Amino acid sequence: MTHPFLRLIKNPAQFYRSSILPKIYNNSPVLKRLRKTTPIQNEFISKLKRYKTNWDANKKNVVLAQSVSDYEMCIKIAAVAAKLAKDQNANIGIYSAEYFQQPKSSSGKYLSSSRFKTNLDKIYLSFADKVLYRNNDLYSDQAKVSSLTTEIIKGLKTKMDVINIHIEDIKIGDLIYDTYLRYANKPEVELNDPFLETLIEQA
Repeated sequence: MTHPFLRLIKNPAQFYRSSILPKIYNNSPVLKRLRKTTPIQNEFISKLKRYKTNWDANKKNVVLAQSVSDYEMCIKIAAVAAKLAKDQNANIGIYSAEYFQQPKSSSGKYLSSSRFKTNLDKIYLSFADKVLYRNNDLYSDQAKVSSLTTEIIKGLKTKMDVINIHIEDIKIGDLIYDTYLRYANKPEVELNDPFLETLIEQA
């Protein structure tokens, strides 16, 4: 392993990005506050732990539970997930599907990526086994994402076209439609709304 001083001399910019910035991020008071659970949250976590299961690699089935920021009702999710896991001999996994605008700056990208974890992880992992999926990391082939998004948008002529959106033979249009209604706070989808394009791109 190359000595840190030699890496600094060889490429100061890369050294700063790979070594200094993460330490600044991880040790900042803002991030520590976001990651720290409150006394009320700690009490909530202690109640959720009654549903805790441990990941068993021999189990083939997985019960998926969504991690959302309005977590107050997740005790019901925990109870149902635990019951299903017991009945189906399954593990419990967490997935996040958060709406966000992809930031342009390096700091913004870090804060929106899965490397940055808030206290939500502590809450949901108090009853689940693993975080299996996060949607806030960029897909490796962004050109493909952009091309597919443009193709889908051009094909939208009616609201039913949104519901019938498929990606890789998987129907996701109904989920996009529901997400739009929830976050746009509108009674029906508007085809020319830039927000709809953002949701399709993230999907």
